[in-house]
Amino acid sequence: MNITADIILVIILLAGVIGTLFPVVPGTGIILAAAALHAVVTGFESINGTVLIVLTVLCVVSWVGQYALTAHREQKIRVIQVRCDRSPRGHDYGTYAARCRRNFYRRLCRSFSF
Repeated sequence: MNITADIILVIILLAGVIGTLFPVVPGTGIILAAAALHAVVTGFESINGTVLIVLTVLCVVSWVGQYALTAHREQKIRVIQVRCDRSPRGHDYGTYAARCRRNFYRRLCRSFSF
């Protein structure tokens, strides 16, 4: 394999890694594409078909997990918002709802921090 193809593959892999860190770009899909391109360029010497199948399954699992976790988090937010919209008797609705949501978002941010 020549040096130009190596450089292009490294750039694609780095873009995939950046995509996993910043969710704007689909990182796992880019990494899978780079692995498939590497396998084709090298004639499947270093990466065989089994490895590509395993990488594809892992990629699909990560996509499904990403959407499932996002849906779970959105449902959790909706439940809390509904609960916050019901103020107890004797409380000002606006103040209670604002304080309830603010506390929820603080807890949510702490639970997703690294």
